[in-house]
Amino acid sequence: MKLRKVQQDALDVWLSVRKGTLSMCTGSGKSRIFVEILKTKPYKNVLLVVPTEKLRDSNWKEEFEKWDAEKLYDSLDRCCYASINKKTLSDYDLICLDESHNITNNRIEQLSEYKGDILSLTATFPSKEHDEEKHSLLSSIAPEIFKYTLEQGVEEGVVAPYNITVYYIPLTLAA
Repeated sequence: MKLRKVQQDALDVWLSVRKGTLSMCTGSGKSRIFVEILKTKPYKNVLLVVPTEKLRDSNWKEEFEKWDAEKLYDSLDRCCYASINKKTLSDYDLICLDESHNITNNRIEQLSEYKGDILSLTATFPSKEHDEEKHSLLSSIAPEIFKYTLEQGVEEGVVAPYNITVYYIPLTLAA
């Protein structure tokens, strides 16, 4: 199956620098881009880093199955952000940081010295205005190199239109 234009554009940008964050709205195909990189590039040792065990053990496995790449999933080393410091990052030639906005200062010491390729994926790259520390942190290891907003996704028919409804519920303290 052919990549969507936005996916191909993001892939092309990442391939030109091989270190950076693809900031793309949910549903636009970030995981597909990672699978495609692994299908087309000869990486020997790949580490996938995620925030939760469910993402690590279930969700990503399903993504690889969806794109007929189960063997690639089985060949990956996987860990959660909480245990990244237990890894010797120099053993890997590609590190994929999924939901990279979850990274914290105490988890990036090794990443700041890492010389290999880094693919960072997030729908919510931290803005300088709202979280200057996290913006600086993520920018130092994987600067935002491609941005695709929810508005663009809806406009281009990549993701479904949405409505936000706010319900106000009065809260009272029980005596």
